[in-house]
Amino acid sequence: MVFQADRNFILQRRLLSGKYVYIKMREIRYNFRFGRRSDGYGRRGAVAAYLTEELRMSRPKAVVGVLVTILVTGSLCALSQRPGSSLHIGNMNLFDLCDYLSSNVLMPLGGLLIVIFTGWVFSPEKLRNELTNNLTVNLWCYPAIRLLIRFVVPVVITLLFLTQIGIL
Repeated sequence: MVFQADRNFILQRRLLSGKYVYIKMREIRYNFRFGRRSDGYGRRGAVAAYLTEELRMSRPKAVVGVLVTILVTGSLCALSQRPGSSLHIGNMNLFDLCDYLSSNVLMPLGGLLIVIFTGWVFSPEKLRNELTNNLTVNLWCYPAIRLLIRFVVPVVITLLFLTQIGIL
């Protein structure tokens, strides 16, 4: 690291290619300060970009639509927590239903689909390059990892999913 006398000292980092990257501390503080807020903006922006590209909506309409959807669903979930609320589906209020669906159904299904794609559709050469940083790291256990991804992990995720939703 290279330090200067003033408060805006520079961090020096050597990359794998041999080049150096200089980062001012003022930029790092700015990124840390606004990082939490920009993460949420990025997710809304991704959904708005999808609506713009696939449904041919204008960008302002897509952003307003996403924000209204978030506002309505968030408000309904918050209001369902009140005592005496009539926002129930079955024996769960709306917030508990959204929580149950996201943590017990959508996350395991997403993980299962990712593992199936990685094990059976993604090419073995690309997987090896991703795991070994383009062959710069010797990964001697790659065959075992590929075997786990293809055969063991999907079965384990499926068993956990079936147990969580109450079938097993």
